[in-house]
Amino acid sequence: MQSRRSALLWYLLLLTIFFIWIEIGFLIQRDQIYFADVSLVAQNISLPWVAIPDIVYYLVVQIALYLCWLFGIYYLMQGVRAALHLTPAQTENVGIIVWFISLAFILLANQIKYPDSKFSFAWLALDYPALCRWAFYSVATLFAVVCIVALLGFLQTLPRTFLLLTSSVAIIFLALHWHTANHLPVVDRGTTARPNIILIGIDSLRPDYLGKNTPALNDFMQHAVVFNYSLTPIARTYPSWFSILSGEYPKVSGIRTNLLDPARFDLSQTLPAVLRRHDYHTIYATDETRFSNIDERYGFDQRLTAPIGVNDFLLGTVNDFPLSNLLVNTRLGQYLFPYSYANRPAYFDYDPASFLQRIAPTLAERRQHPLFLAIHFCLPHAPYLWADLAAETVKREDYLYSVARMDLQFAHFMQILRKDGLLQHSIVIVLSDHGEALGLPGDRITDPHLYIPSEKYQKIPLFYPPMVEDERVNVSNGHGTDVLGVSQYHTVLAVRSYDVAPMPPKTITDLVSLMDIRPTLLAYLHVQDPHASNGYSLLPALLGKQTRVPLHTDFVTESDFSPPAIRTIFPDTHKVFLMGVHYFRIDPHTGRVLVRDDMLHKIIASKQYADFHGDWVLALYPRQDGSQWHVLVNQRTGRWTLDMHDAFAQRAPVQSMMQILYKFVTIQHISQKTPARPGATRLYAMGDS
Repeated sequence: MQSRRSALLWYLLLLTIFFIWIEIGFLIQRDQIYFADVSLVAQNISLPWVAIPDIVYYLVVQIALYLCWLFGIYYLMQGVRAALHLTPAQTENVGIIVWFISLAFILLANQIKYPDSKFSFAWLALDYPALCRWAFYSVATLFAVVCIVALLGFLQTLPRTFLLLTSSVAIIFLALHWHTANHLPVVDRGTTARPNIILIGIDSLRPDYLGKNTPALNDFMQHAVVFNYSLTPIARTYPSWFSILSGEYPKVSGIRTNLLDPARFDLSQTLPAVLRRHDYHTIYATDETRFSNIDERYGFDQRLTAPIGVNDFLLGTVNDFPLSNLLVNTRLGQYLFPYSYANRPAYFDYDPASFLQRIAPTLAERRQHPLFLAIHFCLPHAPYLWADLAAETVKREDYLYSVARMDLQFAHFMQILRKDGLLQHSIVIVLSDHGEALGLPGDRITDPHLYIPSEKYQKIPLFYPPMVEDERVNVSNGHGTDVLGVSQYHTVLAVRSYDVAPMPPKTITDLVSLMDIRPTLLAYLHVQDPHASNGYSLLPALLGKQTRVPLHTDFVTESDFSPPAIRTIFPDTHKVFLMGVHYFRIDPHTGRVLVRDDMLHKIIASKQYADFHGDWVLALYPRQDGSQWHVLVNQRTGRWTLDMHDAFAQRAPVQSMMQILYKFVTIQHISQKTPARPGATRLYAMGDS
């Protein structure tokens, strides 16, 4: 009898090994480009030993899951055998059938839940969703029947005393858990003088895409002070967020691109660091750390994120197997697959609810101090996809869907804040770190029909390599790629108070910046700013003492990393990746991906700059020969020119704008491991030039 049971185990083992072999072969076939890229990365970047334990842990977990599946079916069949009084031969045959039923259940569940998984066929989910669901429910019902039969078989063999004991323990445990989860009092530590401060950042959110698909955000805006002309100094996540936390231009702080080594910079005067010294508990949370490595060194007591480092790129990308996918978004998956759980870059299995599940327990804890929370939602970031959404062919449609799904995520987050008492005395700021250009006409403010030719520039030049036939001068793509793509730099910014100093709802149309957040909050708290910033306090406007904020006479923006592969309207992401490999290194001690020092000057040399002065925008574009294009645009009329000496240009303050730009380009940043000098950065505030 024992040998026949062992035979069943061997049959199941052979079937499982065969399935794993098919999975690996399929993955290699589908991901040839990915493995070629990994090979290229290995040739250019050394993988440090510090990354190896997580890789080994991932492999062990995967093997353990398949063993659990195998032994689960084996022991399930022991219950079925006992319930139906099967012979050993019948048990083997039924066991093999049950294994295939469980396999069908796993594959169909993966197909429905993760239509962009490599082991799903997206066209089935799109064209035959009813068929997929019918097959899944049929198989699930059949498998449930098997489990019930097995349970009955186990109950027949277990003593009644044991069943009563385990049932009693389970009931007591559930009762205690319910009491603990629902009856712990929440103490509000925010006050009118020191309210909870909550920054809610939404990645890539364009203000003009708020509307009928964003009811939760619309409701927030209706009760808030809305700044509808807010710009970021740089349209990339990490440097933009650092400008928010420091109140500094990227050129002043030195943080001008993603993945810079924070050890090189002075982080002691960031907003969370200052607030922590004034008895605030500071938390940072985000569902993407791949290119923005903000952590405790920036002044935060806690970080609620996926692990940071090279394994986010490796394991977060390759972890796509049907069996493990079913566990990724569970509480168990948080520990088994830390590089996939609540991690938006792993978009094919990213569940927006999992990010809220990650942060909810921490927010529900009893607090001894007022809270400063900076949270960053990344769902509207490219590729605008998540677990439940199969990729469309129209980029704008995917973006619209992601914004709508983010609005639901925002609504659930606000419910958590209310439940945990964090809105009783608080100031909530909703912002986007940058906007997004979607390759649509108008995403770049240079309309070809409004171009003013001159004797020197009769025709519109090519600002980008002619990659495709439909490239147009009034179209841009992505973010941080084009300073005249104002949709990339135009951000959401709205402030609302709860049970503290009233902030009458209104809309302010003057130019403001994300750099203004830090001085505004410190002014509200009557905290002297220990480090002069480039931003201005918006507090008088928030409290209704001013109706206008004409503060930024001139505001300068800059682009980010722009190699030739990305300086096109329709960048090839694979080419961008291949070029980017040469710009990065891996820290051998932390395993984090960082920009190479010898490549930083190339990144900076590729930057564009623009000065915003009233209705006028003056941009500098680097050219291949080392010179620069000068592009002058009037945002009110849309007219623009390349000739700074024609009659149109003479109506603008071209000379002063030019001086500001060249001064901005030539100044040296002062925040790299140097003590703060009072008033030092104010010298470079463009409005004071």
